[in-house]
Amino acid sequence: MTRGDDTTWTRLGLGYHSNAGARGVLDELVRRNGVRLHVGESALNRPIEACRWRLGDPAESGLGAADEKRPGVSLRPQAGATAEPQPGPHLFLLSLIHPMEWIGREIHLALLGDLLGGRIAVPPGTIVTSLLDANPDGTARVEAALRAGRPSWNRGNARGVDLNRNFPTAFRTRPRWIDFWPMWRPGPGPASEPETRAVLEAAGDRPTLVLSLHSFGRWIFYPPSHSRAIDATVESHGEIAERALQDAPARGYRHRSLGRYAWWFRAYGTEIDAFLPSHSFLVELSWGGFGRWGLRRLLDPFFTFNPPDPSGEYERVGPTLRRIIEIGLGGGAT
Repeated sequence: MTRGDDTTWTRLGLGYHSNAGARGVLDELVRRNGVRLHVGESALNRPIEACRWRLGDPAESGLGAADEKRPGVSLRPQAGATAEPQPGPHLFLLSLIHPMEWIGREIHLALLGDLLGGRIAVPPGTIVTSLLDANPDGTARVEAALRAGRPSWNRGNARGVDLNRNFPTAFRTRPRWIDFWPMWRPGPGPASEPETRAVLEAAGDRPTLVLSLHSFGRWIFYPPSHSRAIDATVESHGEIAERALQDAPARGYRHRSLGRYAWWFRAYGTEIDAFLPSHSFLVELSWGGFGRWGLRRLLDPFFTFNPPDPSGEYERVGPTLRRIIEIGLGGGAT
């Protein structure tokens, strides 16, 4: 495959879609009665797009209502409105908050294919919103480094802000004495970054279920991220994750409140806390690829975070994620 082929990079030995290749796959899925939503622009003015479908309507007519093609609108019908079928529950899929974690995009596309192919049991009228690339400046930077064969650490947006710490709920600024640390750069204030605001815009009215796809560690995390507190909301998240893992076991995957990951760990301003009281899960996919790509790539962060076989990881965890969707949306609760 040549440099100009934008589907995958066999020249580099990667089993991942390029940015243009992933957009091509998404284009095909949108043609199946989906609509595009312009939800914002990145720090470098790249457009940020979400896509939305309504599943299971008898007429198979997509969303139908013209105003549902605009981002940020309520998915609940107005009082007295009868012309359009009533929307069902709302699933929000999110990936590439951290632009190196391309395994999340691959799993995201696979889940969309299963949803639109009817391989996941969801209630009629279910709304699916997909934000495939939440950080387009970062993913463009990652691709440029890969094509140049240059190791590059890319966790934040173009301003260096970690979007996974920039959401309004439980936001906390960082003491200056740890400015050297690359894993927590929350930004100057809550939702200060255009990409963060685009994620919130894409979700619109509070979704029923959120899956944010990351790498790595094989964890299914849920709120709260900033506290060890346990309440009914936390317990209901745990029940969904536990049941999904029992019904469709994924070898090596565990579940836990993110605030209880370790006694010393707290994550402030995460996307999953921002969507409470919705059921929201942050899934750390795979064990990454450290040492599995060969010595030449041992110190390249991209190859640390992404396993060599994304389709194999979907075979492992896909059934569990599909079951979380079914239970969380009420389409396969029995």
